[in-house]
Amino acid sequence: MTHPDCPTPTRVINLLYPSKRNHPPGFRPAFYMFSYLVPTIVNPKVPSLAGRAAALCALDIGVFMPFVYFPIFYSTRELVYRGDEPNITSTAILESAISKYKDGMLSNLLSASLVMVPQDILMQWKVPPHLRVPFIATSGIVWVVILSNSSGENPSTDSQPTKLDNGEIARNRDG
Repeated sequence: MTHPDCPTPTRVINLLYPSKRNHPPGFRPAFYMFSYLVPTIVNPKVPSLAGRAAALCALDIGVFMPFVYFPIFYSTRELVYRGDEPNITSTAILESAISKYKDGMLSNLLSASLVMVPQDILMQWKVPPHLRVPFIATSGIVWVVILSNSSGENPSTDSQPTKLDNGEIARNRDG
């Protein structure tokens, strides 16, 4: 059920993404989960706000983050940092992304819960339906900053200054 002042999700999608080919990665699962599954299936079956908030947290932390968001994050991260390496294959990038995903998923899921659980609780209790997308976008930016600071750094940068050919010392952004 949509708020009477809120445009239907289909209209918003058609305005933002006129062609189905232009959807960003993860858009369709996120749209399905939060614009269809939660309001039409979860909310009618869970009458209390506390139960709805718990269900939304479980979907967000238990399904969306580990199976949609993190695979996209790690794949994109590896593509950005390793895509220009000579003789790198897409298989090597994917294998590296899967390895990083396995190594960092639990700690990142814990970090995500610090942002996503309060976000989901607030969204069920205080945020009107027509403001939920801006609210999620804003808290999503906060989450991206946290994730990028904790695991998004380029592994090839070192903190040691580099001596240039002309004798000057070049420092990286931390130096």
